[in-house]
Amino acid sequence: MLPSRRQLLAPVLLASWAPGAARAQTWPARPVRLLVGYSPAGTTDIAGRLIAERLTARLGQPFLVENRPGATGNIAAEAVARSEPDGYTLYVTNIANAAINYTLFGPRMPVKPEDFAEVGLLMQVPNVIFVHPGSPANTLQDFIAMARARPGALNYGSAGAAAACTCRWNC
Repeated sequence: MLPSRRQLLAPVLLASWAPGAARAQTWPARPVRLLVGYSPAGTTDIAGRLIAERLTARLGQPFLVENRPGATGNIAAEAVARSEPDGYTLYVTNIANAAINYTLFGPRMPVKPEDFAEVGLLMQVPNVIFVHPGSPANTLQDFIAMARARPGALNYGSAGAAAACTCRWNC
């Protein structure tokens, strides 16, 4: 039986890929910093620490998580944007710095989206709303109707302005 086209092309493709793979192994040659714009133990920090642990084991160089909380992640974002563009300072962020802050703060932002190059998506986290079990709101639609019927009467907690879980109703 004759070899398939895939079997014939496999050695050629492997040979053309291998030199690039060998070159890629020169990075990282030293420790890599992962800046997180939030306090330790939050979702973004945990994602950064999980990926740092795996990258350290896989690539043989330390990936060090450095928390720089404040200004809804803008302090860390600015530090990364101003760092040497050599691949040794990475930014682990969430939707706040990836999109929301630019809408909220506009020209007051210390950095712009074009100051960054996306490397990849680490995780997706659902956002949820909880109410007291005795509340008449059993669905999100119920909650919205209740908030609209009682403007200013409902209290809520959030991670802050620009956080992915901020309540934006006129509660």
